[in-house]
Amino acid sequence: GSVLGAARRFADGRQVARAVSSGYGRGLHKGTGPLPVDWMGSVRRLRMAETPAERAAYAEALATLAQAQAHTDDMREAGVIEAVVPLLREDNVASVAGANAIRHLACANNDNRVAARAAGAIPLLVSMLRSVADKVHAAEEEQLPPSRAVDVVQAERDERAALHQRLDAGDGAGGGD
Repeated sequence: GSVLGAARRFADGRQVARAVSSGYGRGLHKGTGPLPVDWMGSVRRLRMAETPAERAAYAEALATLAQAQAHTDDMREAGVIEAVVPLLREDNVASVAGANAIRHLACANNDNRVAARAAGAIPLLVSMLRSVADKVHAAEEEQLPPSRAVDVVQAERDERAALHQRLDAGDGAGGGD
C-alpha cells in the first residue's frame, strides 16, 4: 500500500500506534497489526523525489508510521534508514523530516539505532543541531522579530499542504507508492 495514503489515514503517530497495537491499554484495545505498506516501494519513491518538499512528505509519512513498533523492523529491512539519512545533509524541510523519521525508527529499537549509526546518521544529526544553534544565536544577535520566524514556518506548512494536494491528485486510490 501507499505510505502517503496510509499516513494520511491517521491524525498522528500515536493514532497509528494505537491502531496497529495488540494489547494497547491493558488488552482493552485489539489492534489491526502492521499496516500493509509497500516499504520498499516507499524507499524507491523517496529516493526518486525531485524536490525537498516531496522528500519531506515521504519522510514525514515514514516518521508517522514508524511510531508503531510493529512497523520498525520491516522499515529497517526495506532500507528506510539508509534512504532517510541522506536527507540530513540538506538544509531544508526534508532534513527535519528525515531526523524525525530516524528518531521514531530508533526509539525503543536497538537494531534500528545500530543501523542509523552504521548509515552515518549520528554526525549528521549533531551537525544539524549545531546549525540550528548557530541560526538561533544569529537571530538573537540581529534581534529578528518572532513574527518573521512564524511567517517562515507558515510558508513551509503551506508548501507541504500544496504538495500533499498535488500528490493526492496523482495518488488515485492511495496505491501509488
